[in-house]
Amino acid sequence: MTKPSNRESTLGIGSEGQFFSREDFLPLLAAQAGDLPLLANGLMESNPEQWTQRQLHHLHGATTDLEAFLDAHQARQNKAFFRIREIVALVRWLAAGTIPLLHLHSRLPLYSVPRVEWVKNELGPELRKAALELGEIIGKTLQGLRDEWVRCELAWPDGALRMDSLGQGKRAKTLPKDRVSAAPEREWDSAGARLAGTFLTLAEGVAPFLAHPGPDAVQIREFMQRFCTEEMARQAEARIHSFQSSYDTHVAGSAEEENHPSLETLRGLGSMALHFSEMVTALTHLYERHDFYDRQGESRQVFRAMVGEDKICSIIVNYGIKKGWECMNEGIPIAKELISALTLQGEVELELPEGVQLHARPLSLFAHIAQKHGTPLTMVLGGESANAASIMQMLILAGSHTKYRKVTFVGDQAPLKDIQSLFEARLGEDGMEDFPTHLGYLRPT
Repeated sequence: MTKPSNRESTLGIGSEGQFFSREDFLPLLAAQAGDLPLLANGLMESNPEQWTQRQLHHLHGATTDLEAFLDAHQARQNKAFFRIREIVALVRWLAAGTIPLLHLHSRLPLYSVPRVEWVKNELGPELRKAALELGEIIGKTLQGLRDEWVRCELAWPDGALRMDSLGQGKRAKTLPKDRVSAAPEREWDSAGARLAGTFLTLAEGVAPFLAHPGPDAVQIREFMQRFCTEEMARQAEARIHSFQSSYDTHVAGSAEEENHPSLETLRGLGSMALHFSEMVTALTHLYERHDFYDRQGESRQVFRAMVGEDKICSIIVNYGIKKGWECMNEGIPIAKELISALTLQGEVELELPEGVQLHARPLSLFAHIAQKHGTPLTMVLGGESANAASIMQMLILAGSHTKYRKVTFVGDQAPLKDIQSLFEARLGEDGMEDFPTHLGYLRPT
């Protein structure tokens, strides 16, 4: 290997200033691609309706490895192989966004849902339509990869790799749920109620999506910039995934779940929303990467030719966000009913101690209590209310009603007990050293 003078025909391999020639790199690239061309042929020769999770998982894995290989050899900075690298990245993230839809489609019959007709006539058909639209884009992008492969004088095989279906849309036989619960249901210390409270908080978090944009492409892009950046999408996905994991840890298989079947329905709706959220995260990453990186350059041109920003934004908003919200919305009344059934609701009116005001520090302690117990807790002041888990809401409420000295809290008995104890301790204004043991979690660590 010798150091070249032509950037177009060379690829960097390390920090020592050595480079591959284009001719030397071609066989390495072909070997690294492995059976990706055969898999691509199998997909392009069939209708997206016939694609399986197994095929797309394989496609995602193969393109992930190939993109890493190309990046390691600085293909992004190389004129000869730049377009191959960009198209491989497109395929990778399109596959990542489609896999959750196929997974959800295969599991729809297994989920307990509140309205079977809603799934059959609305959610199911829209889910299928979204997967097919993404499939068409993947097919177009794979054709672009094949064209670019040939342009670089790489051999593209004629054969096809096909994989058997994993089975979609049919209810499979399962084992009976006959394991005896390990512990009895705990009175007024309900993991199910906490999970229902978490679900309601998640639903409130996606409430801005109710301001759904119209069909105009400019409105949809503005909506994306305001409500669906990649950072927002990843945070939402993480929170829904945390809800699912907490359920599986604290509720699944418990006596509480057995006694309250709607808990499993709530978990199913959360899982359905999670799959849509996974799609949104993958496609938003794809969109933002090509929206901000090399905005008017060749990368952007490849993205527009293969995918199209209006098309991908429409899929993200009209399928991923909208359908994910619908799943959460279906669970709101269920979560409220569960909280009512699994908690002992009450209210307590408390008077602010002499010399104590509702400023940020005591309000943060209220929020800590609400978040610790996980069930809805409301602060009422002057006839108006605020979510006690939200410092911002309470600050606005307290700032608007400074003359009131009596504060009412409404919620489960467990957080109400801690709120009352906090008032008895003068809201920590004299220090936290004398806090009762059960308020120890409020002390700074």
